[in-house]
Amino acid sequence: YLGRVILHEYRPPTVRNDVLLSMPNREFFHGDSFKVDVVAQIGLAPSSFTLRFDVATGLRIAQINTHTRWNVQVVIPNSGQTAGISALLADPSSAPTGQQDAETLCTLTIFVTEDAELDEYTTLHAWVQDITDVRGQ
Repeated sequence: YLGRVILHEYRPPTVRNDVLLSMPNREFFHGDSFKVDVVAQIGLAPSSFTLRFDVATGLRIAQINTHTRWNVQVVIPNSGQTAGISALLADPSSAPTGQQDAETLCTLTIFVTEDAELDEYTTLHAWVQDITDVRGQ
């Protein structure tokens, strides 16, 4: 038995002006990978964002993916313990201007490494350094 890493289930955003991490609710073992959606609920469509992430020992950020409507710059140092993304809409004129539901900004791919503590909680942090809606607010 290798032990497990437990993540809590996704709950839809209920508060505007929030960015949430949507994680799977299942057991993970050494060598497993999983995806984490970064979801924004800011009222209007986002036009740009800058986010920073870090993970505890035992996890590694391998990749950050976004929709093709974004021009992005992703930085993931070799350790994979931290990562950052800055994105700007490639075509701002195509963005909806009315009220918007939650939108997935990007998706992280995370690996469970061999040094993950078994049967213990671990952490994934996200910081919103900047997020701007289509009205520039």
